[in-house]
Amino acid sequence: MKSKKFIFISLFTILIMISIACSMLESPTAKPQPTATPQPTDAPQPASPQESAPASTGIPVGLEKIYSGISPVLSDNFEYKADRTSPVNWTDEDDQNALQITKNNILQIQTTSGSNAYGTVFYYNKQVIQPNSGIYVNFRYSGTAGDFTLGMDVVGSDGKLIPNGKNNNYATFAMVMHGITAYPHSIFNGVEKQDNFQGALNFTQNNWYAFTVARDDKDTYLVKIWSLDDPGKSISYEHTFNSSPDTYRFISWTPRGRVIQLKNFVMFNFDSFLQKAPAPENPTPAPAGPTAPPQTPAAQSSSSDHAPLGVNRADMIKYFNGLNFVFQNPTTQNGVEMVTGYHKTLCINQDCAAITLFGPADNLLAIAMAVPTDPNDINQTSDAVPLLGMLAYKITNDQDFTIQMAKEITNAVMGKTALDKKYNVNGFIVSESVKPNKDHYVAAVEINK
Repeated sequence: MKSKKFIFISLFTILIMISIACSMLESPTAKPQPTATPQPTDAPQPASPQESAPASTGIPVGLEKIYSGISPVLSDNFEYKADRTSPVNWTDEDDQNALQITKNNILQIQTTSGSNAYGTVFYYNKQVIQPNSGIYVNFRYSGTAGDFTLGMDVVGSDGKLIPNGKNNNYATFAMVMHGITAYPHSIFNGVEKQDNFQGALNFTQNNWYAFTVARDDKDTYLVKIWSLDDPGKSISYEHTFNSSPDTYRFISWTPRGRVIQLKNFVMFNFDSFLQKAPAPENPTPAPAGPTAPPQTPAAQSSSSDHAPLGVNRADMIKYFNGLNFVFQNPTTQNGVEMVTGYHKTLCINQDCAAITLFGPADNLLAIAMAVPTDPNDINQTSDAVPLLGMLAYKITNDQDFTIQMAKEITNAVMGKTALDKKYNVNGFIVSESVKPNKDHYVAAVEINK
């Protein structure tokens, strides 16, 4: 028997698509165009003069300045053998055809057009990262929609990855690329930490970068990235955690809006870190997120004036983690604590769907969500608007209102018209809006009492 949630989502999606179809029938010139897929530069290119290919010792150039006592454990040069060849020792969890080795001996990760996945998680399955070990790899990317990651995720005693949120045993240490901005991200002992890199490095599509991540035997973790064309331009981050797990796998999340390419993968052991992260001079800021809920009325008003919603922060974070949101550490605005989460993949350029939870952890005062929408892309809009519906239904438990709200927002987006309405639904004040923002529209919902 289908669950109530599944029936609701199905009905919800069908009604949205009917609304969109009616809009298209009213305008015979309206014809959906496929979203452009980022294309990597895969033509053979001369090696950069500073190319960090493995040296004769098997140790990639540059690592000797970061680690002492390096000894290579294994490597993968992604040797091409035939078209559409999947790499050995690499696992793809979401789209089995996303990983391919190109004729230039490059591992390319791209969600295939026939897949329904928002992106894919892939990881190296042959060897784990343990204390005093790490990895090195060269990467480049094309496309800027959605966040992609490179880093390490914890595995259990059975060698399998531990899912995020499972009894606080999940742990990760990674670089997250948001648009063209990178930031370090970690979760240990149930605590999520988003920080800033030290140093200076500008990221450009289709340029090669060197990446290394490692941990020592004192629970200290290090990630460093530098340009292969100019190794002097680099960013790094180092942090010591209290009693962290010992075993990880190299892992990445690659969203549909990106194409990632890897080469020169090396795993190594080392004795100690030689290079500490520099003192903060010009830290690379974590992304602000142009479409984040702080632009919505909830963040501009005094949330402390609202009555409690009757929901707690932990439950909301768990629920929206399941919808692909990643939450930052709490901050304070106008004396009210707030936590913001960004969607991993639902982005237009650098504007990503975001949700902010306002108020005390045990009883929130307001929730605001904003999503980027493209009136010229039916598929994108039908992915974005249901997120607002899921928030409205989660709080109000009113299916009829949720469907009505979704249709109003969808019609406003597809008609390229502004929207600003407020309703009282089962004791909750629900504000909905649609506003133009650069080359797209932002749809938002705020809920308070």
